[in-house]
Formats: sequence, C-alpha cells, structure tokens
Amino acid sequence: PFCNFLVDYYRSIGVEVEANDLVVTTGGSEAIVFALASCLDPGDQVLVPDPMYANYIGFGALLGNQVVPIPTRVEDGYHLPENLEEHITEKTKAIIVCNPSNPTGAVYGAEERQRIVDLALKHDLYIISDEVYREFVYDGPIPPSMLTYDEVRDRVIVVDSLSKRYSLCGGRLGCMVSLNKD
Repeated sequence: PFCNFLVDYYRSIGVEVEANDLVVTTGGSEAIVFALASCLDPGDQVLVPDPMYANYIGFGALLGNQVVPIPTRVEDGYHLPENLEEHITEKTKAIIVCNPSNPTGAVYGAEERQRIVDLALKHDLYIISDEVYREFVYDGPIPPSMLTYDEVRDRVIVVDSLSKRYSLCGGRLGCMVSLNKD
C-alpha cells in the first residue's frame, strides 16, 4: 500500500514509476546512504554544491567515498558555478543535487539542470537527486524531478522523504527511486 502511495505521488509530478522502482527507507538519510552505496565504490568521488547538507560528508566517509565540495557564492545566489566540470576527475562517479538546496534555498533553473544532465552524459556520472525539499519554492515554479530528463533516466537516483513534504516531524519514511533496471 505505501508503495502505491509513492507511485501515485510520482505519477502526479509527471514521473511514471512502478513499485519495483522504489526502495522504501527509514527516512531520506537512509536513502542517501543507499544511493551512494549503489553507485560508488570506496575511493570514488561525489561532487556536491557547497554549502551542503552536512550529513553528505559523513555518509560518504562511512562508505569510503570522498565528497568533493563545489563552492557556490552568496553573490551568485548559491547557483552552480560555471567551472563545475573542472572538479571532475577519473574518480568522480556521481553528483548530488539538492533542488531546492538545503541549506541555501537556491532553486536550480532549467539551464543549470541541463548542465548537470550534460555533464552526467559526457562523464558517465550518476545524478543523486535529493528531492526532499522539492515543493519548498517560494518564488517561481517548482523544479521538475530529475527523473523527467529522459536522456539520464537510467543514471538518476532520487532520494526523498515524507517528513518535510507532509510535515511529519520525526516521521522516518523515505524512499530511493531508480529507473535503472541493472
């Protein structure tokens, strides 16, 4: 039944998923750990715009991954820097995108989201899309899920939580969503 609730939610935002595309977790944090463990090996790097949700660092360390902060600037509204690609190395396997950003509230627009998609395709990266705060946009449209980008559907892992969206303080219900059948 809970998976059906999630399937209905994703369908309502334009993402067709089935119950077997979901892993129900004890909150968004567990989903982040599962996502990192699914696509990175120890020693691999994951890029994260900074300031970031600080637990990304701990979760990466737990798994032996290196979290590489990508500095953003208050003067630029904490949007993605133009030099994002310069941070990619042979050890880079993924990028975490939290949109809207926790903690800055920056909402990445269509051009920034497309840059992430293009980088993922060019460098064979996974996109871990932290969509816990998806509806928390106070000016402008709500960004679409990264799963709506057909060209990267097989390399996007969405991490999500119900605690923020439904004001379930202490409610430890989350999920990981992937359309990658491998």
